[in-house]
Amino acid sequence: MENWVIQELESLNVGDARLERRVKHILSVLSRSPKESIPVSCRTWSETKAAYRCFSSEKVSADKIMAPHKDKIIERTRQVKLALVLQDTTELNYSGQKQKQGVGPRRHENERDLFIHPQLVVSDSGVCFGVYDDYQWFRSELKTQRQSRKEITNESLHKKHISEKETGRWVEGYKKATELASFCPDTHIISVSDREGDIFDLFECAKNERELKADWLVRMKSINRVILNKSGKRDSLLLNERVMQLPPQQIIEFTLPEGRGQSSRQVQQELRIARLTLHPPTGRRGKLRCSPVTVTILLAKEINEPINSKPLTWWIMSSIPPEKLTEPAQLIQWYLLRWQIEIFFKILKSGCQVEKLQLETFERTRNCLALYLIIAWRILYLSSLYKTAPMEPCNLIFEKKEFECLWILIENTPPPETVPDIKTAILMLAKLGGYLARKNDDPPGPKAIWSGLTRLMLSVNAIEAARNTYG
Repeated sequence: MENWVIQELESLNVGDARLERRVKHILSVLSRSPKESIPVSCRTWSETKAAYRCFSSEKVSADKIMAPHKDKIIERTRQVKLALVLQDTTELNYSGQKQKQGVGPRRHENERDLFIHPQLVVSDSGVCFGVYDDYQWFRSELKTQRQSRKEITNESLHKKHISEKETGRWVEGYKKATELASFCPDTHIISVSDREGDIFDLFECAKNERELKADWLVRMKSINRVILNKSGKRDSLLLNERVMQLPPQQIIEFTLPEGRGQSSRQVQQELRIARLTLHPPTGRRGKLRCSPVTVTILLAKEINEPINSKPLTWWIMSSIPPEKLTEPAQLIQWYLLRWQIEIFFKILKSGCQVEKLQLETFERTRNCLALYLIIAWRILYLSSLYKTAPMEPCNLIFEKKEFECLWILIENTPPPETVPDIKTAILMLAKLGGYLARKNDDPPGPKAIWSGLTRLMLSVNAIEAARNTYG
């Protein structure tokens, strides 16, 4: 069993020592070839059957599997001054499995999807600490829009509390970030969301939190909001109009990478920042009523854009006062780290192939997904270390037999006596996964790393089997 598995699940407690060993063994086995199915990873029918029995056991649950991982996240988070809790939603498509339970429609009646909304914790340098929560749900029926826009608005905005709606997952995600903050009082915790998280209920929840709380940061979905002036009355200008009147406080410059049919180009943006008070949503009654919330607004607008190009504009909102920032651009730097959760979803779906899991019940699927969430984190963690801790010795992440085998496979020479650094080891691992390492190539991505990990573990297992057989 790999050392990292033993360390990561050190405090696992399901009330049965045999089952605890089995869970750790399954995590170790699946991590060796995450892209393969459970039978292929387990290799024998007895091992496969034992894995399925483990997922079905009443003593085993996803929360119990994730608990020791969360303990390790707290340990890692306490070692840094600032950590970001990234939240986002993705769907897992199981439309081909007609007997599967715990899935439902997304846009069409014949779709069978499971939604997952994890909380990914990363440092401000980009090192991924783990998956703090794995909120999952499915729709029992398809949501239609046969009602008029007015009826839909009245139903969703004025009659249902946020906890009764799917959008409540963003508020619950923020509460998880606050929970992490309570365990790490010396670390500044910031909950980061994309435009779906631009929900007034989330902002008010953060304002009303009495204990040690996390800050929040979202990319704005609506910019023509009503705001209040200093006297508490409705301002004559909307939010976007008020911010545009401000002089720019900073100019930043960066290279926009190519994509979506556009070539890369240099971008200059003016940054305007303001502390404004949002007018609460109107028309709410009783427990749905909200109070004003004071927020920080950052506008990053491109200047001197090329002809026939739309200026690159970002609107970002946060609970962090401007005086607590070293510079306005700091909010952008934190928001850009949100891309880590998109990479995480790619690893989970493409690298771990979780949409091919043949488990019929919601409980079994969730138990298995808990292990794959940890595996996906491990792959993303290795990818981030290539940039953030390149000169550290690689025995921090690899066992001796693993990096020795890796060296032999790539260099075709005996391994050196001195332990190579992490950058060298990750580069060799990526080469094993198909990375060419040409002069102008970008750093290796997670796809090359998960492919390299699979081939490395197959080689290590083959060597161990040969030694056990022939001595």
